[in-house]
Amino acid sequence: MIKRILVILTLLAGISLWGAATTVPLIAGQEYEAGEVFALAENGFLTVEIQADNGWVLDETHVYVGTTPPRKSAPGRFPYQHEALGGTENDVYEIPLDEYGVSCGATLYIAVHAVVVGASNEHGEETAWGEGDEIRAGKNWAMFFETLVLCGPLPR
Repeated sequence: MIKRILVILTLLAGISLWGAATTVPLIAGQEYEAGEVFALAENGFLTVEIQADNGWVLDETHVYVGTTPPRKSAPGRFPYQHEALGGTENDVYEIPLDEYGVSCGATLYIAVHAVVVGASNEHGEETAWGEGDEIRAGKNWAMFFETLVLCGPLPR
């Protein structure tokens, strides 16, 4: 709870926590940059923030986290989901790492899917993925990326 409050206060203050985070573009419709995804694993939590930009807003988000890459690209089966977001520009997940049995220096595999809507652009509704490697190469364009579990607190 304290970590969530810190993240919210930091975001409100305009200070970036993401200097040590993995950052990837959020790609809509296989060709549009619709925002960014930030992932930071430290102090027992993985924080995943999905931030829409460039005239896009978020309608749904789905997140996979694992110690192995995802084998399936069905976002409706991902363990973390926020639906009916109503066109927000920002969505944050706070995921406890204790259920993954990882320690500092470990690699986590993350897939972030979103349904984005062009609120102030001409693109309409699109599927979006956090950019990375293809989950099922040649089958579809679903992607995942990696981040490391950090050792110790954030650098100041």
